[in-house]
Amino acid sequence: MNIESQLKECRSIAVYGTGSVSIAAKGILDRLGVDVLCYVDSNDKKWGSEHNGLKVVSYDQLGSDTDIVIASSFAREISSVLRGHRGRVIDLSIADDFDRFRGIFDHEDSFDISEARKVGRDFLSGEDLACYLSCVEYRETNKASVLRPSGFLHYFHPACLPPKVGGIYIDGGSWEGDTVGEVLSFNQNCRIIAFEPDQANFSALQSNVASAVWGGSSKNVFPVPLGLWSDSRTLRFCDSADSVHTMQSRVLSSCSVGDEPAFTEIKTITIDDYLGSLGQCDFIKMDIEGSEVEALRGAVATLQNLQPKLAISAYHEPNHLWELMILINSINPRYRFFFGHHSSCMYDSVIYAKV
Repeated sequence: MNIESQLKECRSIAVYGTGSVSIAAKGILDRLGVDVLCYVDSNDKKWGSEHNGLKVVSYDQLGSDTDIVIASSFAREISSVLRGHRGRVIDLSIADDFDRFRGIFDHEDSFDISEARKVGRDFLSGEDLACYLSCVEYRETNKASVLRPSGFLHYFHPACLPPKVGGIYIDGGSWEGDTVGEVLSFNQNCRIIAFEPDQANFSALQSNVASAVWGGSSKNVFPVPLGLWSDSRTLRFCDSADSVHTMQSRVLSSCSVGDEPAFTEIKTITIDDYLGSLGQCDFIKMDIEGSEVEALRGAVATLQNLQPKLAISAYHEPNHLWELMILINSINPRYRFFFGHHSSCMYDSVIYAKV
């Protein structure tokens, strides 16, 4: 049963969490006609206060059979606290992106669980496989307590690290440069080509480079206001002003707010075309809001000839979790795969690969 169907079966519910996700969750519940009783929080300083028009209580103040929605990025931790709860517990940690991501938990129609497990066992082993299968189980059960978040830094799998000295690093979906800073902390001498098509994010990235946020290494960062795709074209792009989060700008077939268009147009380029005669690429990171497949199709020559290490986000579309490994393997079967999950909810699963 998908999340929406589970929610519709509840007449009333308590929302666990008092951050921005909880506000989005109440909006969804209101839309579905489910009465929200109160908010729950583990911080005793919030008990008795009001949040979004409702009282905040402790978990102990709830009845043991009260239905609960988890509306927090700390879904795994909260899910563990509620392990023995007798009422329904429904994870709605995707509330900020509910209309976009709810299909990821619909394994009857959207997410192919049997294929996901098969592909994972074909390409992964050890802790990487265990972590991967925990993500599959989470999507099957909607119980975040089963997740096994990785103990290493996002995009930095120990078996698939960027070069420690020199090298060319492609940062697809650079945002304001958060990953840029982490890479430069690891390797001050690498050259980072930072692709960011969102206008607001790109301006912030440029500002960080100009103000030397990363010290002398800032001169090694080259912002590019283009999207990565399978060819050069102009795409409709839902920019950060019309997205829930500025990190969730994305290409959509249609995007609107009310009756007004809510998109800009962006130009794209392929990795193969951009690298051109450079003849070098040592590491590619992509977090490009579901465009990863298209961008990889535009990097065939690079993956075949230059064979960079890869860190590719795999959670934006339901079956990317396993489809990305099949695609990369079809381009260059020499790649070996690794996996990491970097949150306590659905977000930030990454496919890592190296030759």
